[in-house]
Amino acid sequence: MEGMQPKQNFLESKNHRERFFRKFFNRHIALAVFSATFALAPEKELYAQNTQVVEASVKANMDSIESERKSAFENFKALSKKERISQKISKFQELFGPAIDDFLNLHRITRDLDSLATLEKRKGEENIFVNKSGLQFMTMGSVVVAAYKDRWQRQEVSPKNLSLKNIDAIPGLSAEELRKFLNDNYPQNYIAGSISEIEFIDHPDVNLEAGKETLGRAESFGMDSMLKGGSGDSRLPIKINLPTTGIDKETFLDILRHEIGHPNDWNNNSVLASSERIGMLDEVYMRSVAQDRFMSSYVEGISVEELDLYFKGKVENEKTKEQYVNYIRTNEYWAEIQRAYFSDTDKFRQEHPQDHALVKKWVDIISR
Repeated sequence: MEGMQPKQNFLESKNHRERFFRKFFNRHIALAVFSATFALAPEKELYAQNTQVVEASVKANMDSIESERKSAFENFKALSKKERISQKISKFQELFGPAIDDFLNLHRITRDLDSLATLEKRKGEENIFVNKSGLQFMTMGSVVVAAYKDRWQRQEVSPKNLSLKNIDAIPGLSAEELRKFLNDNYPQNYIAGSISEIEFIDHPDVNLEAGKETLGRAESFGMDSMLKGGSGDSRLPIKINLPTTGIDKETFLDILRHEIGHPNDWNNNSVLASSERIGMLDEVYMRSVAQDRFMSSYVEGISVEELDLYFKGKVENEKTKEQYVNYIRTNEYWAEIQRAYFSDTDKFRQEHPQDHALVKKWVDIISR
């Protein structure tokens, strides 16, 4: 019996230890599971609460953006109705035909109006203003509102430096004197806000076939200027050529006064909203055909016969030729009346009060 005791004690001791360790581990494992579950519960609850807060915040943001877009859409629609934009565009297309296409396309006027009309038809659809799947998704509402803000509201442009090239080659005039002339006679934004450069070209530009001489030119707004605008400067350059009859200070300045009008018209100016561009073109055209209009031998001489050489091989339809002439005359009429306005304002006011009022109105709008 005594010899067997150690074995029994060993077995009892072993069984006791196994039972002890089994209970210990069961107890601690259960406690660990309970503790983990207990600890995880608040984290799950907190996550759920945070998710709800985020979702509520996103929804509130979407609701706010949707409200803003609807408001901008209504403002755009009201502006279009008030200014009779569609009626004026139809009028331009009848008067100017394809001559107006570049203006409407480059300033995205037709596309903007088409988008506005589409949104009006679909404004009751779900997700038309804001896509509930995410603000990163484009909608018809976002397209129309971006157009309204970018092109139908006035864009403020900070004036940049004006470059003068080869001005000292003009007898009696220096670059310093030209800057003083511009500062003394024109609003700052009318010049520096629309014109990037004034250059004197010391040789004539003569079309021998047409028997015509180009004294000056201002680049028109187009794809090139749009690309330049991406670099922050959509202003246009002016180039004055050497006349075959020679040049002096007064001749140069007289040509320049006319050319300054072109970067500041409805198509080329960088600050006007689309509704202002349309309004300006409409008002200038109406004055260009008025009985009491300002008479310029240059503008009055623009006719189909005068330009027929330029139409050959390009425009054959007689109505289309007339439409081009209508647009060219309107464009040059603006350049001429603003030249007269800045040459002698008092005389121009007395002799042509309506043209004077028209120029003053748009100079003030462009220059403010």
